[in-house]
Amino acid sequence: MALLTLLLGYPIAYAAVRLPKLWSGLLLTAVVLPFFTAALVRTYAWQVLLANNGPINEFLLSLGVISAPLKLVYNDIGVVIGTTQVLLPMMVFPLYSVMRRIDRSGVLAAQSMGAHPLRAWLTVFVPQTGAGIASGLSLVFLSTLGYFITPMLLQGPATPMLAQRIFSLISLPGQSATVAAQATLVLIASVICMYVLRKRLGIVLEAPSEGSPPRSGLRGVRDKVRNVQPFRDGIGVVPGLGRVVDYGGRLLSAIRYPALAVLVVFGVALLLAPMVVIVAVAFSDSAFLTFPPPAYSTRWFEWYFNNDAWLGSTWLSFWMSIIGATIATIVGSLAAFGIVRSTRRTLSTTGYLLLAAPLVMPQIIFATALFYTVAPTGLLGTPAALILSYIVLGIPFVVIIMTATFRGLDPALERAATSMGAKPPVVARTVIVPLVMPAIFGALLFAFITAFDDLVMSQFLGSFSVVTLMRRLFENILFEVSPAVASVGVLLIGFVATLGAVAYVLTRLRSRTVNRSLPEGA
Repeated sequence: MALLTLLLGYPIAYAAVRLPKLWSGLLLTAVVLPFFTAALVRTYAWQVLLANNGPINEFLLSLGVISAPLKLVYNDIGVVIGTTQVLLPMMVFPLYSVMRRIDRSGVLAAQSMGAHPLRAWLTVFVPQTGAGIASGLSLVFLSTLGYFITPMLLQGPATPMLAQRIFSLISLPGQSATVAAQATLVLIASVICMYVLRKRLGIVLEAPSEGSPPRSGLRGVRDKVRNVQPFRDGIGVVPGLGRVVDYGGRLLSAIRYPALAVLVVFGVALLLAPMVVIVAVAFSDSAFLTFPPPAYSTRWFEWYFNNDAWLGSTWLSFWMSIIGATIATIVGSLAAFGIVRSTRRTLSTTGYLLLAAPLVMPQIIFATALFYTVAPTGLLGTPAALILSYIVLGIPFVVIIMTATFRGLDPALERAATSMGAKPPVVARTVIVPLVMPAIFGALLFAFITAFDDLVMSQFLGSFSVVTLMRRLFENILFEVSPAVASVGVLLIGFVATLGAVAYVLTRLRSRTVNRSLPEGA
């Protein structure tokens, strides 16, 4: 799956860098948009798309490509397709971040020296994106190790993945040792990968070294040409092979833009297809899950707002997420400030690594650990257990966001307030908090969305009396498969989008207020 996301994500990131600003923004919006929809709802949409009578099979049958429906769901094929769609943004954004900093003059210089466009791109541009490739592959691989939602819904029971095995065994008597051993294997694999790839994953505190900046321009091109010279000499050993390779390269260079367009369109279609299905099915007038709907109405939205059980689960998820996100924001912000202002570099780096690392580790590890930690206390199946898990999930987001913010905050402002007699609490309230308030809003929003969209923790730590919205959605998908899930999904998209818009407006207003209150030159 990591390699498949690379195949689709690389062209999307490259196109986003090369396209004009407007088209680039639209393309990145298409990549971000799925984040506004819970992975559970997107997976539900893939059940519709990949079904035997779903639109993909119907389309292939109408073209005459196949004579009978393909089995695309409840097997490994469905898991690969659904998981690729969910994790594709994790590949696109690291690649885009690296590509937008690459100077294209090196590629142009290579072409001016006689290299055809494909060779210039492969020998000059692609090697410079190695950091983004490694980062994206690492994120996708680590996320796939213990992925739970998509395999649970799209994979058949005959070949369950590790997270499914752990979930099926954790509540059975006498299986605690087996579950612990399996979770430990995932933990060890994650820690090894995380440590080896910590710089690629961005979970190191040190700034990148400036001692040996990468070469660019003509000097960089000469380095790349020198590196590929042995390959060119090897081709020359076989008579005629050099001509074939050169001709093939020029032919591929001629069709590079159509090929790029095809890959980008396919990747964007993969990202947005579930969104289209969700919106269409949400307004279905049918009592059963059919696509396209035979007629349209708002019956399922009315059903949701008149259903006390679903409204109760929504309210439960909301207030638990608010409490968990608020505590995570307070704890994470204080930890981030201590990390940045600490004079003991080793201690601060270790603290940052420990607090930020859970962001790239499979949730199944924390769910299993919290299950065995909370079970003896009697809190298992209570809101307190879920709030605790939401704090654990939210702290890494807060620490990463606030650490970057505090590193950009001038300590001279704090020293100036202290020199005028202000105590540390006063300095924090009147100087530090107002300056970092936009970042606090952002961190709180990320922590809240992470908690509100959680399914893994609610499955492991919830109960029949504590049913979150995601858990109720999950049970509906398993046992009822009605358009109700799509209607709730549309409401979730609107809710999260509204939160993002409000946070953006408040952040801009707060930034303007702070900038006006600061003296000139501050």
